[in-house]
Amino acid sequence: MKKVLLGSVAGFVIGAVVLGIAMFNMLPGMMLIENESRFDVDKTVQKLTQSIEQSNWVVKQKYLLHKGAAKIGKLINPVVVIELGHAGHSSTILKFDDYRSTAVMMPARIAVYEKENDKVYISRIDLKLMGSMFGGVVKQVMGEAQQEHDAIVKDVIN
Repeated sequence: MKKVLLGSVAGFVIGAVVLGIAMFNMLPGMMLIENESRFDVDKTVQKLTQSIEQSNWVVKQKYLLHKGAAKIGKLINPVVVIELGHAGHSSTILKFDDYRSTAVMMPARIAVYEKENDKVYISRIDLKLMGSMFGGVVKQVMGEAQQEHDAIVKDVIN
């Protein structure tokens, strides 16, 4: 009986460890959404900017990461990060002291970049998945934000 119980516990522990390792390795890929764009980098950024401006979101800043790299003599394919904010969403979350630490994820970002295969991609954080880790109002607001981001990018992705 003790051997069966010991074997069961050992099996459970080994299974938990294997599952933990698998989740640790899969989580980064699950947290990011990447889609191929139908356009070049400039056109993708232009269309995303228009889509953001037509929604309830605001373009806060655009970062041309490839230009910063060029200033120090590093040549990389184009990478543009668009920061976008939504005052209604952020204020709904940030009015609670318990959720103020989530400000580190604000404003949201959409990256547009060209890979070595000469194709252009966009990536963004899976806000719904991220929100589910917090629960409560963060889960609700980030779920809504995910739907809105999906609508913002729908016209540029394949």
